[in-house]
Amino acid sequence: TTSEKVADLEVRKTLSKSLDIENFRLKSLNQGAIRTIGPVSRTKYTKNNLLRNPFDPTADLSPSQKTTLSEISLLVPNNQESKQIESFISADWNRNLGIKVNTS
Repeated sequence: TTSEKVADLEVRKTLSKSLDIENFRLKSLNQGAIRTIGPVSRTKYTKNNLLRNPFDPTADLSPSQKTTLSEISLLVPNNQESKQIESFISADWNRNLGIKVNTS
């Protein structure tokens, strides 16, 4: 990414951990779609690591990160699936991290 707001790896990890992807998959995305499984997720090195849900309800930003990331813009393609994902990300980041998400 080119945005300084999310250049820090720890910030990106926290953003990722704050998204309850499994809940979204089960309740919203194609009503219980199965996880994608492919050659990368089935090597002897990764086992099932790519399939686990990284959601951590205790994920939080540091005070300085909260100041920097109080607001962020999210740009997605203009189609139904992308808008559904955009809505999910916006809601989870706002609820779990207090980030206001500006959408396209």
